Amino acid sequence: MRTEIKTFNPVRSNKGILPEEYLLVYPELGRHEETRHIRGIDLMFCWYYGSKESAYYNLEHSDKCYKIAELVYETINKGRSYDEKKLKLIYTGVIPREWYRAIEFFTSRDTSTRARAKSIIEKMFDEYEKIIDLGVEGFKDGDGIIDYNKYSTVMGRIQDDLDSLVKKKEEGYGISENLIGLNENETEGDYWNRYYLKQK
Repeated sequence: MRTEIKTFNPVRSNKGILPEEYLLVYPELGRHEETRHIRGIDLMFCWYYGSKESAYYNLEHSDKCYKIAELVYETINKGRSYDEKKLKLIYTGVIPREWYRAIEFFTSRDTSTRARAKSIIEKMFDEYEKIIDLGVEGFKDGDGIIDYNKYSTVMGRIQDDLDSLVKKKEEGYGISENLIGLNENETEGDYWNRYYLKQK
C-alpha cells in the first residue's frame, strides 16, 4: 500500500469517494467561490482540464474537452442522468463560463507548497505540546525561580492559537494521504471501471 501527499485528485481519491461527496470530503472546495457551486462530477471535469497532475493537461482544447468528457461523463458518470444538450456542447469544446474559474483554481494549486504548510502546522502542534508538557518547571530563570507571568502569557497564546490551528490541521490545506490509486499500467478509465464494478 502506497502513501503519498495529494491535493484534491479524483483519480487517486481514497476510500471510494463519489463525485457528489467531494465538497464534504474536501472542505476547501466548498470555501472557494470558484468551486463551491459546481457539481461534483463537473468539478472532476474541471480538475482533469486544469490540473497539472492530469494526464490531459497538455492536450489542445478541443481534443482535451472530448477526451475528458468521454472519461468523466461516459465512464465515471455512466448510468447517471446528465443534461444531454450541455454534454454535446462540452464534447465540441464549449464549456460553461463559470467552469473556467474552477479550471484556473486547479491550475494554480501548488502541491509541494501546500504539503509544506501542512507539515508546519503539524510541527507547531508538536512544539506546543512539548511546552505544555514542561509545565511551569519549563519557565524557571537562571536562579531557578519560576516566571509565572511568562508562563501565563505563553499558555494564553497557545490557547488563542489552538482553534485556528485545529481548523487548519483538520482541513489539511486540501491535502490528504493517498492510500489507493492506479495499479501499475492501469489507465484512468480502467481505474474508474474497476471502482464502479465493485459498487454493483
